[in-house]
This record gives sequence, structure tokens and C-alpha cells, in this order.
Amino acid sequence: MNIPSLLILLSCFLAMGCTERLGASGFSDEEEKILSELPKVPVGLNSGYAIERRPSEKVDCKLSYQVSAPSLVADEWIFYAAHAPSLPSQEVSHVKSNPHGQLAFSSSVLQRKLLLIRVPGEGGAQHAVDLRVFTGAQLFSRKLIQGKSQEEAPTLSEPEKRVALRPTEMFDYPAPPFVVWLKERGYVRAKAEGEIDFARRVFQSLVGSFSYEYSEQMERQATRVCRLGKSDCGGLSVLFVAIMRSQGIPARCLSGRWAQSVEPGESLHGIAYYQSHVKAEFFAQGVGWVPVDLSLAVSYDRSSERLKFFGDDPGDFLTLHVDPTLSFDTHHFGVQKIDWLQGAAFWVKGGGKLEGLKTEENWEVR
Repeated sequence: MNIPSLLILLSCFLAMGCTERLGASGFSDEEEKILSELPKVPVGLNSGYAIERRPSEKVDCKLSYQVSAPSLVADEWIFYAAHAPSLPSQEVSHVKSNPHGQLAFSSSVLQRKLLLIRVPGEGGAQHAVDLRVFTGAQLFSRKLIQGKSQEEAPTLSEPEKRVALRPTEMFDYPAPPFVVWLKERGYVRAKAEGEIDFARRVFQSLVGSFSYEYSEQMERQATRVCRLGKSDCGGLSVLFVAIMRSQGIPARCLSGRWAQSVEPGESLHGIAYYQSHVKAEFFAQGVGWVPVDLSLAVSYDRSSERLKFFGDDPGDFLTLHVDPTLSFDTHHFGVQKIDWLQGAAFWVKGGGKLEGLKTEENWEVR
């Protein structure tokens, strides 16, 4: 088709306009009310637990993303890629791109780091862009142990805690059907039950009752996943995080890629696979962030306890951003949002035709 102006977004989902009415704190009035009503978890319920954290490997990762549109007359390309953060699981030494990108931030209370790459159309002759994003990081293994850690247990500030408890369109735990489901499944924390004991109980129950399913177009809201009883790594992680947040336990999704290169021709359920994955972690007072991987447990753990992927992270994964939904200032098309930015999202201003549009990506780790 012929169009005078183009908005193109390549990712797992179609971008939508993002309008949020926020108060001075960055949270809406409704969110403030929900946060104020969450149950409070007493301190001292995780006695005897610790996180053992050790360096695993240093990695240099390269994301390659090529897009070409021979019938397109481009005025400017706008690319966004995630800027990997430093977390308990990783210390990031550098993030840079070619063409050169500048640091930007998502427009939400999370203020996640992004790389903004603007490529001029060079008089409409720029029909293709070859993008590279380079990330260097020290990865860490983390294991939940009984005993004392050599490191002092981290704490969360009140703003950090509130962000990790926030309800969203994806973490829709205040929805009445979800509240009913929690009670029916017994996913309500007992007064004397610490974060770790509660999370372990929920994790074991979910592993035993949910299944893995993946397709390119999936709805991953917690309410939908709990109703279907199946999802992929993103949906299962969202469900676990939503359950934790509903009980006043800070939790978050970790969206990224495995720290290994793409294998030529590799696929997942018939769809090209580029080492993308999502896992989760929850915060236990006096212990720290505890890693969990529900989808791997559902798919591969056949042990009697089903705890192989609870509190045990070998340090072979690079987190690109925390939590699913990111918002962008596209500079030409207003604020847009996207879930799971594990590759690159782009918009292009110009004219011409979309026929022949092609994209390719690759992920190399050394």
C-alpha cells in the first residue's frame, strides 16, 4: 500500500498509545489506594536463610538487528533497545551501540534505562539500517541456603518497595476474579508465614498444576494465565509476581536472554528462537532478592519436591530490563508502549511502500 507517513514497530506485540494520569508520587490515585491496602509482612520471618552470591562468568554480548525496506522513503529511523541494568544477578560494565545511541529512560515510575538511536534518512535514501548493541557484564550465581551469608543482606527503600508492589495491566492482581482464584487455591500468606516459605509453597503448587505453552501472539495478564492454567516463560513469571505482590511481597520479572549465542536454525515450537527468556525474583526481608524460574520448573523439573529452579540461579542469563511494559517517546508518533523489549523496537517517519520489508536479528555471546 502507498502511505505518506509510516509508523512501524517490530516486536512481539503491537504498540498502543499510553496515557497514564499520575500523582506527584508517580502513582495514580487508584494505585496509591491499592498499595495502602496491601497486607504488611512482619520482619524476622525468614530467619536461617541467606543468599550465597558468587561470580559466574564475564560476558560480552552483541545484539544484531537489521531492517530493510527497499520501497521505503525514510526521513528518520527511531530505534529503541534496552540498556541492561546492574542487579544482584549482574554488574554491567558497558552498553553501547552502532550507530551511536544516547541514554534515555522509559516514561513510567520504573524509569528503566534505554538506548535511543536516531538514524537520519539521508534525503530519503536510507532504505536499510544495520544496528548493533554491545553489552559487557559480570554475571553472578545466586543460591538460597540455610545459614548466614558473608554479605550483608540488602534492604529496599520505600520507593523501591512500592515499585515492586505496583499493580499494572499485566500484574492485575486487584481484579476480582484473581482475588477469588487466590483464595480458592490457598495462595494467601498466613500471618506467621515468611516470604520464602510462602513463595516456596506457591511455587511448588504452580509447578504441579500449570503447563507450558508458547505462541507468537499471547495474552500474559495474570488473570488470563490463572484462568487458562498455562502460558510461556513471560506469562508464568507474570503470574508468580502478581501472586507475590498481592500478598505485600515485592517481586519483579527479569526479561532478557540466555548468556549463550544463537544456534543456527534453532526454533521453539516452530518459531525462530534467539535465546530470549523471562524469569522472576521476589524480595525476602533479611535475605534479599530470591531468584525463581517457574517456566523451567514446569517444563523440566520432574523431582519430587519440584524446587530445582527455586532459589537457584547459576548465573547464565543477562537481564535486559525489569518488568514487562516499557513506554517510549517516539518523537514523531507520541508515546507508545511495548512489552518485553529483548530485541529492538523501531519507528520510521517517511513515505513509500511497505512491500518487501525484512528484518533479521542475531545474538552472539563470548
